[in-house]
Amino acid sequence: MEPKTIHVSDADYYDRDNDGGKHMRVSIMLSADATDGQWTFTHDTFDEGYIVKAHYHKLHDEFFSIIEGEIEFTLGDSTYIAKPGSVILVPKSTIHALRALTPARHNMFYFPGGYEYAAARLTQLASEDREDEEKLKQVLLKNDVYRV
Repeated sequence: MEPKTIHVSDADYYDRDNDGGKHMRVSIMLSADATDGQWTFTHDTFDEGYIVKAHYHKLHDEFFSIIEGEIEFTLGDSTYIAKPGSVILVPKSTIHALRALTPARHNMFYFPGGYEYAAARLTQLASEDREDEEKLKQVLLKNDVYRV
């Protein structure tokens, strides 16, 4: 691994819209390639109302640090309102979901690395394929995302 500096304005990014036209931008600050596969670090921005549906990962842990706004995290059977300064650890196999209660930003670490591959594949799906549950499920499963 080599030392590196990057500003969010210089990062590769993926824009995603969900049901209702809400928007999320995933900026890849440090990719798995940059960290010898150890982790991926992203800076994510959300429109108010953006939802990430309930899912879990069999191989990956996630760690979130809230920078701005409020995000409702559901972890298993518990729900938390995360505000700036909050840190959330989601160990592998933990069912989790999130909903931006306000416009929001957080940083995410994904261990081991590789989240950027899932973000790229999901972004590249044509809109009709995203609406095809079976095609979407196949892309998600290839990227260690198991919907509940």
